[in-house]
Amino acid sequence: MFALYSFGISFTALLALIAFRYAENRMGRQVASDMRARADRCVLRIVAKIALAVNRDWEQVLRVVFVFFLHQATLVALWGVRLLERRLVRFTNFIKGKHIKVEGNGNASVFLQDVSNGRRRARRSKRTKVEMPSPLDE
Repeated sequence: MFALYSFGISFTALLALIAFRYAENRMGRQVASDMRARADRCVLRIVAKIALAVNRDWEQVLRVVFVFFLHQATLVALWGVRLLERRLVRFTNFIKGKHIKVEGNGNASVFLQDVSNGRRRARRSKRTKVEMPSPLDE
């Protein structure tokens, strides 16, 4: 059945190509000649690659194809891991509360003022160390 469909599609495409070429000859000009030149170059490259592949060892060709698909699968897995990482970082930041922006109005609570004053006093005492006299110095 596949051969019948394949033949039918090929035969229809060949008839369409002949009709298109006949219409071009009647009009006296080529349609999309620059696109045809690019398509010809592409077909010639593909035919050259096929000719090289026919002369090669098929085991080596299959190995190269396998490595290519393995590489593509690795890239897809890497993409998935990166997506998972971004979502986990976003979730971790949500848990830590990094997404919350606190805007103060300038008034600190009494507790925070006491903590701030205590830190200032601690810094001041570190800068100006007062030496205690030793009892042995007398």
